[in-house]
Amino acid sequence: MLTLKAYLESKRVSELQEFHTFWADGNGQPPGRREELLTDLGGMLRDQGRVGARLKLLAEKPLLVLHLLVRAEDFAADLPGLVKAADGASIEGYEVEAAARALGRRGFLEVLRDRHWTRYGREVYAVPRELAEAVSVLLMEDRRGPRQVFTLAGHLSALPPARVRRLLKSRGFEESLATWGTAPGGPSWATPPGRTSAASSSRPSGSAAGSSRAPATSGTSERRCAGSASAGSATWRRTASAR
Repeated sequence: MLTLKAYLESKRVSELQEFHTFWADGNGQPPGRREELLTDLGGMLRDQGRVGARLKLLAEKPLLVLHLLVRAEDFAADLPGLVKAADGASIEGYEVEAAARALGRRGFLEVLRDRHWTRYGREVYAVPRELAEAVSVLLMEDRRGPRQVFTLAGHLSALPPARVRRLLKSRGFEESLATWGTAPGGPSWATPPGRTSAASSSRPSGSAAGSSRAPATSGTSERRCAGSASAGSATWRRTASAR
């Protein structure tokens, strides 16, 4: 996965200066020293407020490509993968390429070469992890409804699968939990598969509860009858002795 540090350090000074002009609102001249550029850009591209302001400057196609990338595995995908992921959105392959180049000039993504033997040499578009996570949160806030805002299950279901797996792993849970519970009603995050809650497992069924109460009622009646018989015989003995 591409990190922001590795991404920025791979760029020439002239490229970093072009990024700086875009991310710093074009105020003044960008620094001439590489170290200053790396420090400034490292903070700017992690600033969620600044990232949100820059997203508003993007045209429709670049914004769509960026949205698809931040929802992809490891925040990276090739051209066929992006066209397929668009799933009904009106975007052609040449538009993906043009949008990716525009995003690359503004510091949003890197164009890499796939090293997998079945896709060797194919272009892959990758967004640096820290920047992708900030973009993902901002785009999700623009599109989520009340369920995603006010419920934990809705919030988790709206996150990209890769981010859910990282969250689970960082908290000591199995990453495979991110794949279950994807029914139309949303993932059942509270109760893992094959497990019932303590309340439901300890609650007796209606017939069992009824049968367990019946002996208690019967025993109480027998004790009351026995107590009444004892009191009656004691009264009879006192009367007989008085006579």
